[in-house]
Amino acid sequence: MTTSYAEIAADSEALAFLLDPALDIHGAHVPAGPCGWCDDTDAVATVRVYGQPRADVFRPVELVECCARCANTVTDRAVAERATDTPIVVEVSRG
Repeated sequence: MTTSYAEIAADSEALAFLLDPALDIHGAHVPAGPCGWCDDTDAVATVRVYGQPRADVFRPVELVECCARCANTVTDRAVAERATDTPIVVEVSRG
């Protein structure tokens, strides 16, 4: 099976959050289920983000299980909303 450049680039962009120093990333068991962020019915949650939002944030990221495609958006938002400089905990499914 051949992987196209577009598929590799899309995967690389989706996983860019792994390099963010504001995140504390661990491997963990993330139960297979629907993405809690997007409306794609085929998207499977493989990432769990534990937000630490400020009190003034409307509809904050507190605990989200999302697909790899949504992980960048969810982690970026969790970092922007956080109450302290403590890293945001992110669990990535081991498989």
